[in-house]
Amino acid sequence: TYDARIAALDGLASKTALEVSTLPATQAQEEKLQQGAQSTQRLSDQLHDEQQRARISEIAQGGKIDVIDLASTPGGAVTSGSSRKLMLGGLLGLAGALILVFLYEELNTSLRRKADVERLLSLPTLGSIPALGRENGTSARKLLGRFVPGNSAPAPPTGNAVVPVTASPVFESYRAIRTSLIFSHAVESLRSIAITSASPGDGKSTTVANLGIAFAQQGLRVLVIDCDLRRGSLHRIFGVPRLPGLTDAIGTGANLGSAVRETSTPNLSIVTTGVQPPNPGELLGSQRLRELLLEGMTQYDLVLIDTPPVLAAADAGVIASMVDGVILLIRVGATTKAAARTAQERLNLVGARILGTVLNDPKEMLEATEEYYHYDYSSPKTPA
Repeated sequence: TYDARIAALDGLASKTALEVSTLPATQAQEEKLQQGAQSTQRLSDQLHDEQQRARISEIAQGGKIDVIDLASTPGGAVTSGSSRKLMLGGLLGLAGALILVFLYEELNTSLRRKADVERLLSLPTLGSIPALGRENGTSARKLLGRFVPGNSAPAPPTGNAVVPVTASPVFESYRAIRTSLIFSHAVESLRSIAITSASPGDGKSTTVANLGIAFAQQGLRVLVIDCDLRRGSLHRIFGVPRLPGLTDAIGTGANLGSAVRETSTPNLSIVTTGVQPPNPGELLGSQRLRELLLEGMTQYDLVLIDTPPVLAAADAGVIASMVDGVILLIRVGATTKAAARTAQERLNLVGARILGTVLNDPKEMLEATEEYYHYDYSSPKTPA
């Protein structure tokens, strides 16, 4: 056993000695490989530098150009594509305009056309009133006094009263509303009509005044009652004293005749608001007001009532439940769809009979009608 182990150790020693003898050669080979790697790296760096110099030289110097064929002379001006650019710009502008119009239509919630009102409320349109400006009375009187037969200057109004002018295109609009009511047989079954609107400033007081004048000129005995106890304005429109008025008749128990005042228009009388009360809602809902309205309907052919806006106070709903019919005034471009719809719902809740709508301030109406009347009454006429 020992001899075998000694022989194995001798073999291992011989092998180790052989490997040790080869180490110098391996070390020399490794050094040679390292030197080759360093040479290859230097060559690679040199080639990289030469490539960069070649690229710089190629950029700095123009390449070799050979003339293959001469260019022919063009027969006309060389265009730069301006027509195509113009067409493209026009199409883009048109597309932008269509997008803006679409956004305006979607974001604008106001009622601007007769079709919008009829589609939203499902009510007939009794008529349209051209734009008068703001409802301050002065603009209305100036426009009503513009078309006077035989006069070149406007007729001055008497005091602060609204002077009806038969040649005015605006007053013809109120006559058209009167005709719509008459031919719809509404006046035959109605003795009292309330005119209201959704919001303040829609022109209901001016509409009540001129509509009363239009019915009075038809031969009907008309009584106009100002039931807007908060901001009544009919006394200023007709130029009559405010006191005594409706609240005085209600408070004192006097008959309606004590508050009735005659106007400059034949067949037309007015009852003003009277003293402004602290509780207008309670007065308008009282049994005494019902009795006064019944008294007015027995003494006159038609009673027109100016009410507060529907959305501003509950007074309009109270009065609407007492009268035979209600006209809802819509100011075009100002009354929103939500306001008109809410006003209609509130009137329906009290059982009001809505006869239809009247459009105020459709701007496109006045120019055409004004041109017609101006030509008819202002052009010189040849003597007979």
